[in-house]
Amino acid sequence: MTSPFLNVAIPWNLSHYIPLDGFHPLYRALFDHVPDTVKLSAWDNVKLYRKFRDDASVRRTVVERVKWEEHRHDRSDGSSIAKRYQEYFWPPDHVLTTALKGDLEFHHTAPFPSLKRPFVFHCESFAPVLFPFAQQGSGNIENHEQLKEHYRSIFANPLCLGIFSHVPDTLHALSSFLSDPTIDGKLFSSRMGLSANAFSMDEPEQKPSLSRPRFLFINSANQNSANFFRRGGHLVLRFWKEIVASGRDGLLMLRCTMPDDVELREYGVDVSWVKGEIGRSIVWDQGYLAGHEIQSLMAGAHFVMLPSVALHSVSIMEARRMGLFCAVCERRSGRKMR
Repeated sequence: MTSPFLNVAIPWNLSHYIPLDGFHPLYRALFDHVPDTVKLSAWDNVKLYRKFRDDASVRRTVVERVKWEEHRHDRSDGSSIAKRYQEYFWPPDHVLTTALKGDLEFHHTAPFPSLKRPFVFHCESFAPVLFPFAQQGSGNIENHEQLKEHYRSIFANPLCLGIFSHVPDTLHALSSFLSDPTIDGKLFSSRMGLSANAFSMDEPEQKPSLSRPRFLFINSANQNSANFFRRGGHLVLRFWKEIVASGRDGLLMLRCTMPDDVELREYGVDVSWVKGEIGRSIVWDQGYLAGHEIQSLMAGAHFVMLPSVALHSVSIMEARRMGLFCAVCERRSGRKMR
């Protein structure tokens, strides 16, 4: 008898998804507004731990499958790209992806399907699709032909049902890079937005007076300190020095870890000037903030600064929802932006 539900496996809390932001805020709407005919299945890590702890037969079964996966990969004659991919998508995660219940798998950001059942894939930007071989702001991509061959084998596989993005340029980049008519037929534009439940306030608060405009720089949703330069924090500081030098009044608020002085100077930041402005025209909060605290910061600002090396649509959508003007640019150059 056919099940009335479409059971979708989402293995986003396995360890290889950590650098991909796991349960990414972009996909919260799928959980807040899932149709009655769709069931989403994910591992509960606490229950999984207890099952392994209490059931020796389950432990043995999983360990045996992991060893078989390791043996299979060791004997394969794949390219260096394929081997590195499998080293990252390590056997325990592959086994648990396969074991997760579902009629199909849903993957995001970078493709790590089990290739044991149909899957769909959604992404925001092109470079992270090639993770761990490339990521946003990492510079040039090497081994183009091997990368093409490897990712063609994933996306041209009949088990790949569709490749979706809400960014047209991303679909164009995938088509240009992979150059495969079979894959072109699987590229689809999606309508993606943020769930209303992600916001703690029903309506944005009244903004403070523009007589002293407030500018905000936030270092990514996961507040990873390594993203400061990729998101253009150094450009914000250099811009702010010009603003203050012109005699204009305003307040720059930064929520991020401060890089060390050597790195800041390497990117053209006047470190002494910046430290002299902290507590005057600059407020720099290095502590971790919860989602509702980030939203409160946005509610009290007029502009969000995002001169990033790549697109960050979640930050832009959050800022627009909170009534901010977005100063955004996308740069495709290498590591050092001058």
